[in-house]
Amino acid sequence: MDQLKGSLRFVSLPAVTQFIVGLGTTGRLKLSQGAWSGEITLRDGQIVGAQLGSERGRAALESMVLVLSDAEFAFLDGVVDADAEPIVARDDLGGFLATLVAERERLQVSPGVLNGVPRLIDNGPEASEVTIQASALQLIPMLVYGHTLEQIAQRRGLSRTLREIALLREGGLVRVEPGRVAEQPTAAPAPAARPVAAMNRPLRPVNAEGHPLPTTAPRRATWWQSSSGSATAPAAVEMPRPRLVKSEPKLVEVAAQVGEPQAASVADQVVQPTAATAGDQVG
Repeated sequence: MDQLKGSLRFVSLPAVTQFIVGLGTTGRLKLSQGAWSGEITLRDGQIVGAQLGSERGRAALESMVLVLSDAEFAFLDGVVDADAEPIVARDDLGGFLATLVAERERLQVSPGVLNGVPRLIDNGPEASEVTIQASALQLIPMLVYGHTLEQIAQRRGLSRTLREIALLREGGLVRVEPGRVAEQPTAAPAPAARPVAAMNRPLRPVNAEGHPLPTTAPRRATWWQSSSGSATAPAAVEMPRPRLVKSEPKLVEVAAQVGEPQAASVADQVVQPTAATAGDQVG
């Protein structure tokens, strides 16, 4: 048949299961609710398998009927193992599902029951003796950690956990408190972005009313202005001037003493050093 899908919020799981069984079809009915995913396997209109979390078989089918009331479901045709044995006979299926519906009402299983937190009662029961199954007593050490029913059921199974908690409640040992909804942390508002010019601008003083005081920007003194702001001419610096000093001997006196040829040679020797000296002074 074509794919069948819908929500258990509008039709119960026993009704959907009996409808598919009545068609005598083969395939898998898949269910999903929150963190729980399960499936019911049918062959020729008989339930031959069930799975929910770590549970298998009849226990998984009981858990799905007891708890999955808001699940989304979809039936898909497919090949099923021919050797699988029915977990519930077709003739007994109606009574089996009716018993689970009545138990669901007795356990008061609501859509948000798995969020509840079972707590031990300090005072204990008023009666002197309380008879509780050993499996339910094994659940007590797990209650001191504040786990929710869903967290406990993920380890022990849905139907088993609900039944054991019900026994402890009837014995006056446990109460179930509503689970707390985790508060989402509110993010701090982001600071308003400041313009780049405003970030580099120095703060201005304000008066008592909060208005900025008028300020004048300091003027930078230039080379022709002093720090007081009055214009003064820079002091003149007198640079020394080079002087050419000539010291020439009287050639007439030299010629008279050494003779004319030698006087010319002496004159050349005297004039050249004198000119070099004058050049050094000029440089």
